[in-house]
Amino acid sequence: MCQFWSVYRTELESFEAEAQELRDVDEDRVLLLGRFHWRGPASGIESESALGMGFTLRHGKVVRSMDHLSHDEALEAAGLQE
Repeated sequence: MCQFWSVYRTELESFEAEAQELRDVDEDRVLLLGRFHWRGPASGIESESALGMGFTLRHGKVVRSMDHLSHDEALEAAGLQE
């Protein structure tokens, strides 16, 4: 996971993950819905995409993380379809 985030932080300019909503799924799972924002270092073009992250927690620590590139996909995976 550290390597994954390191690539995003070093290969893209102005890379940010914005949390927009946090939902309880059940006793040990939460769902974060938000957006990624970044700028290409060579082109300077800014872009963004949806972000959905499902976390399983044990004793206050993340033991599993699932990333999704749409809110609908993340909600479906968590069993929270709207």
